[in-house]
Amino acid sequence: MNKKIIFSFLLIFALSFTACDEYLDVQPGSGFTQAEVFKSEKDIQSAVAGVYTLMLTDDAYANRLAFVFNTNTDVEMSGVSTSTVNGNGSDIACYDPKPYWTTLNGTWSAMYKIINTANDVIEGIESSDLYKADPKNAPSNIMQMYGEVKTIRAMVYLDIIRVWGDVVFRTKSSTGDENFAVGTTDRNVILEFLIDDLKSVEPFMKNASELDYGVERASRSFNQGLIGLLALTRGGWTLRPDENNPASIGHMERGKNYEQYYDIAIQYLDKVIQARQHDLKLSYRDFWIKQNNWETPVNDDVIFSIPMLKNSTGEYGYFAGIPIIEGNHPYGSASGTLSLCGEYLYSFDNKDLRRDVTCAPLSYDQNLNQVIRLDLARLAVGKWSKLWMNDPLGSTSQKGTGINYSWMRFADVLLMYAEAVNERFGSA
Repeated sequence: MNKKIIFSFLLIFALSFTACDEYLDVQPGSGFTQAEVFKSEKDIQSAVAGVYTLMLTDDAYANRLAFVFNTNTDVEMSGVSTSTVNGNGSDIACYDPKPYWTTLNGTWSAMYKIINTANDVIEGIESSDLYKADPKNAPSNIMQMYGEVKTIRAMVYLDIIRVWGDVVFRTKSSTGDENFAVGTTDRNVILEFLIDDLKSVEPFMKNASELDYGVERASRSFNQGLIGLLALTRGGWTLRPDENNPASIGHMERGKNYEQYYDIAIQYLDKVIQARQHDLKLSYRDFWIKQNNWETPVNDDVIFSIPMLKNSTGEYGYFAGIPIIEGNHPYGSASGTLSLCGEYLYSFDNKDLRRDVTCAPLSYDQNLNQVIRLDLARLAVGKWSKLWMNDPLGSTSQKGTGINYSWMRFADVLLMYAEAVNERFGSA
């Protein structure tokens, strides 16, 4: 009798446990499976747009990658402070950033959020019926979007490597049950993977002239140019830490087989040139006027332009630009905090038409009266100016200009090609 009672109890418990397990294992009504998210071209395009959206935060390309980590060269500069009392520890330009500088962690997190989302989208496309059915013998909408996300991921990794060197390398989506205590991967290993990865999708991508939004999407030319830049980075010299002396600034080092990567750079940069999808038709002045008016032709200098949002993101024309004091005029204010080195002005020939567009020793007061600034340590960047806007943003506008971040230009490709050829064959 007792055995029957025990057996009955166990049977009821087992049935209850199974029912409970089935009750908990349900798909929430507000959720979407991977198959649902990537079931149509329109849905995939929405997922790809999500990757671009993450690029527009201040911790990513709207501010930090444009104005914080790339300044203080022999051309442009911004103020730094070595004071631990008044400074925020942002002396990266002096190779002395402090651990309490919150931007380091903020940008690291923002960039890896882009990468992880890109990994999600790549895996989602790969698992979709549309991708599996694509013949993969010519450019198509599906393969364009697939290559597009891989190209953006490679660009973000390159920017992280430029700031941090050897970094964490992930090409798969993160899951909650994995071990997140992972180490870094040598930058050359990362670069080699990315070069091969972009090569695999390059034949299936479209030109900017064939894409809606043009150069505001990663095109075949951008893929090719980025392969060239990745290869130049892999073939060039990099600053490596001294593991035996953490306080040391480190030493310069070049990877093995660097000639191979200069050859890759020459091959893919030449593809951009020979395709004749981009040119330098616009005058120097007209190019920048169009930039300030949110115009980016698909067949001229810009190859890839990170699309900022007017009245929302972007600080070209505000942080980098001619200073303007807010007043009774429709242009709002501009800080012009980013300055050019005074000696840079005198590097131009006095007949060079680029000089007066680039270097602006002036500002504008609240009545839009021009004020000459003789302090050559505060030489404004003239290429971006709210005063060139045909449709000004309003009298109280500040940053959030919506002027795009032109990440790669045809002029860059020509210079990189010349560098690679000179490095490979210049001494012959």
